[in-house]
Amino acid sequence: MRGWLVKFLIVAAGLAAAVFAVALIFSRTASGYTPPPLPQPNGFTGLVRAAQAMPADAGDYPTMDEQQLEAIVRSNSLGLQLVRSNLTLKCQVPLFYSSTNFSANLPLSALKSIAFALAAEGRLAQMQHRQTDAAKSHLDIIRLGVASSHGGIMIHALVGIAIENIGTSELQKVANTLDQKTCKEAAKELQDIETQRDTWKQVLQQEHYWSSKTFSSFPNFVLRLISFNSTRKNEAKAEQKYEIAMKNTRRLMINLAARAYTLDKGRPPNSMADLIPAYLKSIPTDSTTGANMALSQ
Repeated sequence: MRGWLVKFLIVAAGLAAAVFAVALIFSRTASGYTPPPLPQPNGFTGLVRAAQAMPADAGDYPTMDEQQLEAIVRSNSLGLQLVRSNLTLKCQVPLFYSSTNFSANLPLSALKSIAFALAAEGRLAQMQHRQTDAAKSHLDIIRLGVASSHGGIMIHALVGIAIENIGTSELQKVANTLDQKTCKEAAKELQDIETQRDTWKQVLQQEHYWSSKTFSSFPNFVLRLISFNSTRKNEAKAEQKYEIAMKNTRRLMINLAARAYTLDKGRPPNSMADLIPAYLKSIPTDSTTGANMALSQ
């Protein structure tokens, strides 16, 4: 009997230690963290409202002909003006700590509709051989992706990444048709956008703080404990998407700067050092290794 009791106490102590350890992990970023106050005015709120001023759905923009794109852009012109005015403001996702009203945190369809409308505008400009205008539209999509996820949790980061990927993909398609001035300005704008990006550490800090505030009851804690491994796997997958998106944007930034240099000097740059500081403020780093990125071969 005494042996059974000792084993039971050992197992109980182990479970208690495991629960305590997991509790520390769940709270590691929430402890001492306080979300910054929302900016006034908040560009994020303005972006959501701007989406409501765009009645035409541009989700099928890749398959539209020039006439259809013109109609879409014309219908959404007011909303696009509002989008651009709000992208000049500081943006921060307003978070709601409610497990029964989770959808309040997710005005994500509105953000996607903005991205599609901008992509339609850019695609129309490409068809009409207005390459500089097309580049501006695509850059605004990338800025939207970064700005609209600032201060948000992981779901906002993932949607922001999806939006950013639309912009980088479309801009890459026209990069080799842009003139020297447009390439130079686009590269520097991408570098400016990078300074506004939340780090992945900040995303997780916000995610864990929001989770600790929203699911603070003991039953919710038990559910979080049970789902600990799957949660960490989901976070790792999301981080990988974040790193890929950031690397793609930085690669595009380098390619644009290198093209600007080539058009300006009549020859391609020999190294990244040739691009500093006239075409880029600093050498972009590989987000996974921390090493300076090199020119594309």
